[in-house]
Amino acid sequence: MTTETRPDTVAVYQEMARRYIEEVWDKNNAATEAELLAPDWVDHMPLPGCPQGPAGHRAAVQLMHDAFPDLRFFLDDVAIMGDKVVDRWTATGTFLGELYGFPGNGERMIMTGLDFHVVRSGRFAELWHEESTASMVEQLGMAPKPGSGPGAIVGLTVGNIFRVAKYRIRGRR
Repeated sequence: MTTETRPDTVAVYQEMARRYIEEVWDKNNAATEAELLAPDWVDHMPLPGCPQGPAGHRAAVQLMHDAFPDLRFFLDDVAIMGDKVVDRWTATGTFLGELYGFPGNGERMIMTGLDFHVVRSGRFAELWHEESTASMVEQLGMAPKPGSGPGAIVGLTVGNIFRVAKYRIRGRR
């Protein structure tokens, strides 16, 4: 099996990755998102509460922009292997909105991630992704900081249980 990709295809795929990070995620551009994602696009790791398909992707992007109004995404690297596109990115933002029942607290976050796309018919058709979520929730005070004592861990855990329960109940109405 070969993973060799034609130079003109490499340039097209690199541009798709750039637009995905810089226009869709950084600028919250729904029109670019609709151009890049296939109608039957699949996220193999969707965010909790987000439906499958392009509508779920739109919900995930909006969720993050609502939680972090100054959200910025930066494309760090792109790799192309046949019909596969991998992008590596860094995101920053200030937590001012709400995220899964947690109210904004003004904390800044830096998060990194990798996206693994499959391209079909010139559009992204599938996505797998990994983010430094554990680091982000720690930065935002949603998880205990390393070295926290048992009291802090129990208090934060109990508070989180109630926040998430309230968020889920509110979402069912």
